[in-house]
Amino acid sequence: MSAASRLGAGVLASLAVAWTGVARADGPRAPGAESAAAPAVAPTEHGWGIGVQVGMLDRPTGHLGIPLGHGETAPQLPIALVGRLQLGEHTAVTAGAGLPTSAMGPAAWGGFEAFVRLWADARRIASIEAYEDAGLQLGFAGPDYWARKSDEFVGYGYAFGGPVAFALRLPVGLRVSWLRDRFDTFVSGGEILALTPSVEGLFELSAGARFRF
Repeated sequence: MSAASRLGAGVLASLAVAWTGVARADGPRAPGAESAAAPAVAPTEHGWGIGVQVGMLDRPTGHLGIPLGHGETAPQLPIALVGRLQLGEHTAVTAGAGLPTSAMGPAAWGGFEAFVRLWADARRIASIEAYEDAGLQLGFAGPDYWARKSDEFVGYGYAFGGPVAFALRLPVGLRVSWLRDRFDTFVSGGEILALTPSVEGLFELSAGARFRF
């Protein structure tokens, strides 16, 4: 089985687990079960969110982002602005703009999130949710694309030039919402499956925070 096939199978399995959790959460409950379930958030209560996402681990690594040292081999910290609009008790739409990974050029992306609240304390000071956020991404392939293909770094000018990269985003993550959902922190990881200018899979593990209003 090819790497792309294994990637696709893993992604489908992750999405199936997330959607199964949503279906169970929405299904019929036994009498009195509501008191034991984690409370849902109304779509209109702090439904909008905007914040920052920072890449913590890239595979493959790249040359774009905030350098964490000196020299071309120093690790890079990719940063992006991220937004979220909650649509219902288990769904939201998301968007982002910036560096999706240090190995790709600047891009914009959007996704459809399905999430399940796993736990919330009685005063709703904190709550934990698991989610998937599959979506689409469009941006520049970046200078590291050529390094991966021809083993030659073509320069930072290709960060905003060169071929366009269209990709599928397939992240899953955990989110902690704080102070009655006034802000949240999250960790997510997953594949960015580039379809152009050639098919390749990249992995990104990121963390971030959003203020909600």
